[in-house]
Amino acid sequence: MSRWEAMGRADAIAEGDIVRYECGGKVIAIARRHGECFAFDDTCTHAEFSLADGMLEGYEIECCAHGARFDIRTGGVTQLPATAPVKTYAVKEEGATLYVDLDC
Repeated sequence: MSRWEAMGRADAIAEGDIVRYECGGKVIAIARRHGECFAFDDTCTHAEFSLADGMLEGYEIECCAHGARFDIRTGGVTQLPATAPVKTYAVKEEGATLYVDLDC
């Protein structure tokens, strides 16, 4: 079952930016890459560090604590030391509002 939550204005996330949101008891990060938004858990599975503070390169987010990397589209690990993926969430833009499905 879907639980779409409004995160705010879609244009609040510029190309290449990563923004942290707290909603529904979850902390998620949303990144915009090539005009599309991707949502994922904000916490690195290796060191419990905020991924929103990391660097975005292509479709990978790098944790600035130890260099673990994740694919923002799938949550999959692309570079150690992390071994567990991060959870990802469906995103949609309706009008000027950005929504994330927190039950994905």
